[in-house]
Amino acid sequence: MKAFRRFAGSRRGRWQRVMMSLTADEKQRIANLVASRQEGFSLPGDFYSDQLVYRAELERIWRSGWLFVGHTCEVPYPGDYITFSVGDDSLIVIRDENGEINALWNVCRASRDANLR
Repeated sequence: MKAFRRFAGSRRGRWQRVMMSLTADEKQRIANLVASRQEGFSLPGDFYSDQLVYRAELERIWRSGWLFVGHTCEVPYPGDYITFSVGDDSLIVIRDENGEINALWNVCRASRDANLR
């Protein structure tokens, strides 16, 4: 069974353009938070609730490479699609009339929050 992923290669510059880069102060704040953790204990609560940590995770983990979106069997016929979101970014994976699978970055502001039916 083949799998498909969000492609990073040709669109990488586009992803980087929309990513929120962290300032030096924000990076230092995260470094301080990491340094504050105690071995043998769970992470401090800010790791789970701080918006800065969330933004940093999106930038450093989720938007830095390939992401598994689904299997080809999930879009077996032309016109079949699945959607996938990473942070505020929405992707649409669709099988076209030639049987090829395409991943599209949903940049339409008017329909970004709309559900496909």
